[in-house]
Amino acid sequence: MGSFEFKTASHRFQSDWQGVLTRIKDEAPSYDNCANGDACSPQVKKWRTLLEDLKGQPADIQLAKLNKTINRMARYGDDSKIFGKRDDWATPVEFLKGRADCDYATIKFWSLLELGYSNDQLRLAVVRDQRRGILHAVVTVDTGEKKVVLDSLFDHVVEERYILKYAPIYSVNLESQFSHIVSKQLRVAYLN
Repeated sequence: MGSFEFKTASHRFQSDWQGVLTRIKDEAPSYDNCANGDACSPQVKKWRTLLEDLKGQPADIQLAKLNKTINRMARYGDDSKIFGKRDDWATPVEFLKGRADCDYATIKFWSLLELGYSNDQLRLAVVRDQRRGILHAVVTVDTGEKKVVLDSLFDHVVEERYILKYAPIYSVNLESQFSHIVSKQLRVAYLN
């Protein structure tokens, strides 16, 4: 997204990310059980069916349908009202209860891993939306041909060079975390 990134050993969002990953790994066996016909909520079943339907599809179709469908699986809700705390990174099952803030990014990231995207292709990025003046989370995907963003604010997938209203602060995948520096000079060089 037109930033200088560097690996970092720690960041203020590190414990949130590690916490949600631990909780996802704990609940992941229930995903398979749901797919195998065991009892699960209709929303979790819908998510699992979506992933099954997307397997084997071309990447552009997978990304477009995943982004749009997940965007419609929950409504925006403030974490303080949903979880009783200022910020909470929700697991897919928590997200699928129907209310979420930036947790769209977490379920999209995990879904893409399940669809076979490599850890190196994916990033969950915390960005500053410079127009709205708030923090937001998105997923970036390196398709090999271009880098795209899956965003809860857009049903379509957007090439990252077209959403420079976002200034990345921090990004992660399963193995690494990165801090980002954004400047006008970096953005001009990125666009050139």
